[in-house]
Amino acid sequence: AECASLSQELNDVEARARRGQKKSPEEANKALQ
Repeated sequence: AECASLSQELNDVEARARRGQKKSPEEANKALQ
């Protein structure tokens, strides 16, 4: 379940980044690590 929620969060961040990066780049970097 933990893995699934992590993937979901990563997908969310990626989708947001494609939309136009409303979140700060730092947030995206954290998710990528």
